[in-house]
Amino acid sequence: MSQIPLDALSAEQFKEQLHQPFRIRADEETIEVRLVEVRDLESHSRREDKSPFSILFAGPSERPLPQRIYRLENDGMGELELFLVNLGPDADGDGMIYEAVFT
Repeated sequence: MSQIPLDALSAEQFKEQLHQPFRIRADEETIEVRLVEVRDLESHSRREDKSPFSILFAGPSERPLPQRIYRLENDGMGELELFLVNLGPDADGDGMIYEAVFT
């Protein structure tokens, strides 16, 4: 699987994968998360060709992941390396929410 360059990613590509599984490679373990939201952000970007956005993943609460760069795999998008921030428990308290921001 080839890796997609970060500057080639768009909100529309992620919107096509909403509610689909992504596999996070965390050390020796693979954790499955689901893409649950794609948010368009107010543009403060200096790039006119790129609109900032963020994506939210929902994952299991058993082993919360620390903030860092992770390799993710998705059947529709291939491999990605994203900086994920752990936002904490979801609204139900059943899982964890992770965010990646693209500017």
